[in-house]
Amino acid sequence: MQIRAASGLPLRQRRGSPPQHDLHFHPRTPRAHHARQRIGRLPATVFVRAADALHLTCTAEEGFTAIHTNDRHMLAAAPEHGLQP
Repeated sequence: MQIRAASGLPLRQRRGSPPQHDLHFHPRTPRAHHARQRIGRLPATVFVRAADALHLTCTAEEGFTAIHTNDRHMLAAAPEHGLQP
C-alpha cells in the first residue's frame, strides 16, 4: 500500500521502513489543551477553517500580536484570537 500526500503524490519512505513508522505523534501538552479550548470557544458566527484556527491559535499562544495574510477568513477571525489583522 502506498500512502499519498494531499497533493496526490506518493510520500517518500525510508528504505526498509513501513509507512506507519514514518508517522510521529507528539504527546498532548497543557499548551495544546489550552489551544484546543481556545478554538472551541470561538463564536458560531466566526467562520474559520480548522487549519486556520490552529494557525491563529498558535500565533496568539506564541505571543504575537498581529497576523499578516491575504486570506479574508483568517483576517476576519484574527480579532477573536486577540490578533490584529
